[in-house]
Amino acid sequence: MPEKKHEIEVTFLVASYQASFEKLKRSVLSGIIQEGVSLEIIVCDDGSDDPHFVELRALFLEHGFTNYVLLGGEKNAGTVKNVLKASAHAHGRYLVAVGAGDYFCHKTVLRDWYQDCITHDAPISFGDIINFRTKNGQDEVLSVPRIPHCLFLYQKTRSHLNTERYAYLLCYDHICGASWMVRTDLFFSYTKLLDDRVIYANDNCFRLMIHDGYSFRYYPKEVMNYEYGDGVSTSSSSTWSTRIQKDMRETDRVLCEMEPRDAFSRRVQRYFRKAESCKSSKERTFLLFLSFPEYVSIWIRNKIGK
Repeated sequence: MPEKKHEIEVTFLVASYQASFEKLKRSVLSGIIQEGVSLEIIVCDDGSDDPHFVELRALFLEHGFTNYVLLGGEKNAGTVKNVLKASAHAHGRYLVAVGAGDYFCHKTVLRDWYQDCITHDAPISFGDIINFRTKNGQDEVLSVPRIPHCLFLYQKTRSHLNTERYAYLLCYDHICGASWMVRTDLFFSYTKLLDDRVIYANDNCFRLMIHDGYSFRYYPKEVMNYEYGDGVSTSSSSTWSTRIQKDMRETDRVLCEMEPRDAFSRRVQRYFRKAESCKSSKERTFLLFLSFPEYVSIWIRNKIGK
């Protein structure tokens, strides 16, 4: 990624495929109204029949917002390629990426969140989300288990990186993709490692980051309203579940090809290589207990959280 001057503080990336204009409008407007932060908005479409760019241009014009980019695609290539294409055009120091329909909780979210990242010199941060769904034209807040389940690991004053890595990499205790703020150069470089290997699970770039030793800062405030059940990761479709599992296994293979940064990352890679030959989830779990016996309590806490 070419070196860029960061006159813009945050890039707000809205990824879309066959989304309605109403969902795009909701996401984009939540960015337009942000106060106290220099912002650009990128809408990246992945080959929709109608990307609604005409309506979006009119929306930006109506609100006098000029710092935006609309990126189309000739065909549906998958989420990874879509957000990689968009992040290559991003000029913000940090980046927040969501799907169409997700929107910020209030108009000073980005200002406060960005300042927290700068104050604590945090390259990667995640906040809280409000899960909702729209039913009969009304938003309904959902009561679903919060993620990550082992949030307590990130609430401590001192980082316990290897424990965080165990939970995130080996227990798959992931964080919602709409709740991240990440340095743009990191997002681009680690997403690039997934290109042509992983199709949909673009958030898996954070698996590669934490494997490389990047710690995640927890920002303990609500940042995003997340449309639960509508996106790739929370869909109840068995087809999408199979696709995500395939992407997860391929991400773990990418991880094993990376240069190990320390003894813990070498242990992780050894486990994933051995796990390739496991014939069941029970066999993988048994192998995990043998490979990392000192972290069994974290595995149990994650299971209880679910």
